[in-house]
Amino acid sequence: MTLLADDVGLGKTISAGLVASELMARNKISKFLVVCPKLLMPQWQEELESKFGIPGIRATGKELLEAEVPEGGGAIITTYQSARMYLNALGQAGFEMLVLDEAHKLRNLYGTNQSPQVAQQFREALVNRMFKYVLMLTATPIHNRLWDIYSLVDLLAVARGHQNPFGSEGILPGPLLRTTARRRGISIRRCGKRFVPLFMVICRGFDGRMRICTFQNESCNSIGSLPLPKNWN
Repeated sequence: MTLLADDVGLGKTISAGLVASELMARNKISKFLVVCPKLLMPQWQEELESKFGIPGIRATGKELLEAEVPEGGGAIITTYQSARMYLNALGQAGFEMLVLDEAHKLRNLYGTNQSPQVAQQFREALVNRMFKYVLMLTATPIHNRLWDIYSLVDLLAVARGHQNPFGSEGILPGPLLRTTARRRGISIRRCGKRFVPLFMVICRGFDGRMRICTFQNESCNSIGSLPLPKNWN
């Protein structure tokens, strides 16, 4: 279960294709599901077929239930809306891997009066381990709220059977801001203004790779384990 949060244009689709082709070469998967905005469906099909030789079948609505990949394996490419409508059936259709492109569409799980159904249903699918492998792609893990990254990391955590490494929903944003401000020796107001840029640094890492938390390391369970830039104060 991985969240790839590279900038726009750095090849997240290609990276996903590399992951899928490697898993197919190792006979770990033969059939995977790509969920993306409708406008990106042709691009996914073209990239998978031309660069990796992986057949991609586009399907939406009821066609999704009848879509089949070739005998040698391949991908079914669909939209968030179609996947949401038939997610339970898809979970029983033999897909070993789920790719969520533009995964920030699921970012409103927390911090809102009513989280979107699509986000709730995908979270439930991940909790129930419907897919052995999950790859989430987004160039914007944080838009304007800490809840954005909290929600995405929560999806990764529950897919592995872990608790959210940022802690319970109740610690954001007040207690988390106060704790971080105290540790850095700055005011809560100043901490709040710079907290989103800080999280973007953490999420991107200093070498452009995601480094919020390695979920194989079960000791990573709190904000205190996250690296902070030395010059952040």
